[in-house]
Amino acid sequence: MVEFNRIVAAFRILGVSESDEKVIWLVLAGIYHLSCAGAVKAGTSSQSRWQFARVECAEKAANLLGTTVEELSRIVFSCNGGGAGTPSTPRPALRTPSPTEQSKDIMGLDALEGLLIGLYSEIFHCVAALINRSISSSVHTVSSLLLCDSPGFQNPASCGQQTGACFEDLCHNYLQERLQLLFHHTTLVAPKDRYVQEGIDVDYEDDCDEDGIGSPQGLISLLDRGSSQSATMLRTSQSDLSGSRQMERKGLLWLLDEETVCPGGSDETFLDRLFSHYGDRDHQILLRKAPGNNQFVLQHLLGTNPVLYTATGWLKATRENPVTKSAITILQESTREDVSMLFVSARGAGVSGTLCSSMPGLEGSQSLRRASSIRRTFTAVKRKNICLQVKFTVDGLIETLRRTRVKFIHCILPQHNAGCTDNKSLLSVKSNQSEDSVINVPLLRSQIRGSQIIDAVRLHKVGFPKHIALGEFRRRFSLLSSDVNTRPGSPVADERRAVEDMMLTIDVDPALYRVGQSQMFFRSGTLERLEAQRDEKLTGHIILLQARCRGYLARRKLNTLKLQDLAVRCIQRNVRKWMSVREWPWWRLYVKVAPLLNVHRTEDQLKAKTEELEILKTKVERLEQERNHLKHDNDRLEAKLSEMTADFAEEHSTSTLAAERIDAETSERLRLERELQDITEANKNLQQTTERLEMELLYARAADLNGVASDAEDGEDGGVYKQRYEHAVRELEFTKRKMAQQHEDDLEQLVGLKKQLEKKLADAYEEVEEQRQVVGQWKRRVQKLNGEMHDLRLLLEEQTARNNLLEKKQRKFDSETQNLMNDLRLRKSAT
Repeated sequence: MVEFNRIVAAFRILGVSESDEKVIWLVLAGIYHLSCAGAVKAGTSSQSRWQFARVECAEKAANLLGTTVEELSRIVFSCNGGGAGTPSTPRPALRTPSPTEQSKDIMGLDALEGLLIGLYSEIFHCVAALINRSISSSVHTVSSLLLCDSPGFQNPASCGQQTGACFEDLCHNYLQERLQLLFHHTTLVAPKDRYVQEGIDVDYEDDCDEDGIGSPQGLISLLDRGSSQSATMLRTSQSDLSGSRQMERKGLLWLLDEETVCPGGSDETFLDRLFSHYGDRDHQILLRKAPGNNQFVLQHLLGTNPVLYTATGWLKATRENPVTKSAITILQESTREDVSMLFVSARGAGVSGTLCSSMPGLEGSQSLRRASSIRRTFTAVKRKNICLQVKFTVDGLIETLRRTRVKFIHCILPQHNAGCTDNKSLLSVKSNQSEDSVINVPLLRSQIRGSQIIDAVRLHKVGFPKHIALGEFRRRFSLLSSDVNTRPGSPVADERRAVEDMMLTIDVDPALYRVGQSQMFFRSGTLERLEAQRDEKLTGHIILLQARCRGYLARRKLNTLKLQDLAVRCIQRNVRKWMSVREWPWWRLYVKVAPLLNVHRTEDQLKAKTEELEILKTKVERLEQERNHLKHDNDRLEAKLSEMTADFAEEHSTSTLAAERIDAETSERLRLERELQDITEANKNLQQTTERLEMELLYARAADLNGVASDAEDGEDGGVYKQRYEHAVRELEFTKRKMAQQHEDDLEQLVGLKKQLEKKLADAYEEVEEQRQVVGQWKRRVQKLNGEMHDLRLLLEEQTARNNLLEKKQRKFDSETQNLMNDLRLRKSAT
């Protein structure tokens, strides 16, 4: 109850309404009752069918979800239901069966499990949408703060669990490796590239140079290295697979994705393919086999954190269950109005597409609009396999972080089990325990070495981590320079020379800074000291400015007091005149008669103001209608813009993968052209050898003829030479025919391969050009919609301003009318 009360209090703080909170509890209760309902097979073996084991639990779940038991049974167990939520739409098979899983006894349980997973996913996305709606702001800000809190590396073996890490642990570790690669590039690679680009010489130590710094790129390539061809093309034959393996290796996630769609795929075949790709000696430092069943070891954190993985059940965990998609249909078509409204609004907000799809906006699109060949290539993306969802989601997160000014916070574990929630706090250590039981020093060293903190600190110490543009530095710190001839904002011909001259007049050690081609580099703490000096000098100028401002305000106040004194004297003089004439009889008569003369004129003015008020009310109603209509159009256009933005992101991913495929095919074509050139050179060498043999044969023939002419009497020796000659001629003709036939076969094979590659390359270029045209069209449509939205917002702001002005006029008119009515009543009462 304590945790439940905390959740309820958190909902109250976030501003979640009671109806939305009630819907969340209803769906969670429905998930609980569905899990209790279970599934059994009823009937004979020939006419058996699946049904709920406990119908009363299924009825409670249907009542909570706003549907019927028959509808739930049709979606979960019917052969024609579940895919799209209509009885006429056939539902695909739950998953591709393998030869080792011929039994269908778990088919109904799998369907029920898929529905429960879908319901829980939708309620999770709904809670995320409510949180985002609470913390989001409609005001446009110049900057924002993005916090990415990852689970960190998961190694169950270090906590005493010998079962091995599961697929979820692999996903967490893959995300951590990608974040570590981003840290490596941001803190180590990017500063050194900036130094080289700006021509800054930094004295690196031996373990700080580029060769001494390791990179997580090798392990990341082992996990997510993509393929230039589709899975179906690569699995055509075993010979094609073995030939392409030497040319390109695919990552673990892609191999696992292929095994999920291939008939006969299992955890054992997945491991066999993994070690056939990465079982050589070059990859043993990253991947090696484990003695257990279906187990392997990956060397995370640059080899400092080896993790034992157990691949049992990975294929089942990564296969898509089509019944999961029917969960959103059940919730959106619920008879409970509050349930339907909440999930329709949450789904329309795009939270589900952002959180669970491979790319932002991919979940909301019904199909991938592209050419048929491209669609075949990216069947895994359309299938939304878990493996590819993990990769593309991490890609989007890393790309988002790459565009920010990223700052890293490393969390170090003092003990192996420090992150376990079921253990007691390490702070409650008894006094008689040693220091080694509190902090594991070897563990700390391995974490610091694996996360490259020492390398980053060393480079930060010997390098120049702070940098600023030359123009910005000259504009900001020219106040510290003693040269009064140059103005801070004045343009100069040579910016670098001007900064160097300015630094000579500032009291800064030359070893603490370097002047690059376009930026100024400082060692740690130097720029902060310059900022402090600038603030100190700027404070004196501000004090002088404040003194001048106070003097100016004091003079203005003195002038105001003089005017007030003159006004007071004028008022006193007029009051004295009025005191002298107020007892005059003619003045009393004028005061009584003057209001009576203005009664008729006041009534005419009141009537005119009343007519003007009616006109203004009519205008206000018309403007209110126009504002509502514009607001409706604005909402519709914003929804359309979000859909187009999602489609644009999808097409961008498609074009990127197509470009990778073209690059691979281009490299293949170059390789075949090199092989053709080598074979052509070999053929030329053989022809030269043949010609040389023919010349030797002619020389031998001439020598034999001379011998026969000289020794005509030796008939027997001449017959021997003649036989040798005929034998050599036959061997030469046979060799020539054999070489010619081999040359023709090789040339025909190479021509066929060249034509095939040229055709593939032409098709790929056409597909890429088509995708570029589609992307250009979407960009133009997005720009057009942005312009329309901007115009509508301006029009809406103008209408709002007009409404505010009319409301002010109306309030002013009402107050004037009320004053006139009060005056009229007073005058009538006086008469």
